[in-house]
Amino acid sequence: MIRRLLAGALALALFAAPPPARAVDSFAVNGSSIPGIAPPQGFLPPVAAYFPNGLFSASSPGWVQGSFSATLSGFAPGGAYATPLGVSTISANRALPAGQVVVVYNVGTAPAYITLGTSSGVAATTSGDVVPAGGWMAFTVGSNSYLAAITASGSTTLNISGGAGLPTGGGGGGGGSGGTVAQGSPNTAANAWPVALAQGGVAVGASNGLYVLPASGATFNLGTLNGAALAANQPALNGDGGALTHVTNWPSTQPVSWSGQNVGVSNNAVGAASLATSQASIGATAASIVAARTGAVGIGRIAVTLYNNGSATVYVGASGVTTSTGIPLAPGAALTLNTTAAVYGIAASGTQTIGVLETF
Repeated sequence: MIRRLLAGALALALFAAPPPARAVDSFAVNGSSIPGIAPPQGFLPPVAAYFPNGLFSASSPGWVQGSFSATLSGFAPGGAYATPLGVSTISANRALPAGQVVVVYNVGTAPAYITLGTSSGVAATTSGDVVPAGGWMAFTVGSNSYLAAITASGSTTLNISGGAGLPTGGGGGGGGSGGTVAQGSPNTAANAWPVALAQGGVAVGASNGLYVLPASGATFNLGTLNGAALAANQPALNGDGGALTHVTNWPSTQPVSWSGQNVGVSNNAVGAASLATSQASIGATAASIVAARTGAVGIGRIAVTLYNNGSATVYVGASGVTTSTGIPLAPGAALTLNTTAAVYGIAASGTQTIGVLETF
């Protein structure tokens, strides 16, 4: 009985024991050759026992299988600010405030060009990073300790804030403001830029007037034309309460276009309002018979009648009239002219008297 129990225990011990280690020259773990004896099957040796300097190295890299995630925080000002940097067309620099990241704000009106450096000798050029007027740009400081800036023209001011994190938001510059542009020649603000107007594809002019359609109830202020006030040249309307609007200062004669012809339209009343008589002595040299009389009704002459009260023919015409160019007015004859101009005469002989009657 005891022998049977001992035999069974021995068999159980032999069955449960791990297989013996195998003698080998080396074995490899993750590409590294480890000298010695391979461990029994199923046995995982401690990493530190074979890798006292770590499991992975530059000469023996490893692989990690899995997934990971990271959270990137936004820029957080650290409360460190540099003294505002005035920038012009000559490079200027400023020591950077403390922080892994600096944000440069251009609070002026000219773009600034930025360069980072490790000493106060750093200088900027217009080929550097540009921060537009009214905009900003962030820089990772790294080993740099100074910031230099310059403008292509004009001047501006930079505010520099130190902190950490990823800056977010827009950093573009603002839009330009309006202004006044002077005309190039003679380059004075009083001379507006000339504008060529066209209507229907044809330049606006005397033969192609500009048509304007006013809004209901709108009025036009015509201002001046060639320095003369237009209001004085516009017909005045007589508001007499009647059904029709009457024009009270309409000139006596108006040009009217009719089938391409200019037709004089007279609004003179029948008969003249006034008349005047005079006499002129005309000799062998051309002289004035009657002076010009121009103007509106009641002032300007409607007609003049000339009567030769002498004994020789008088030749009538304009200034410089001769016996060859004038109209002959025989003794005792009369001539009526519808003109406001001056009338001249010259006698064939002697001195002759010419009677004058004007209506106006």
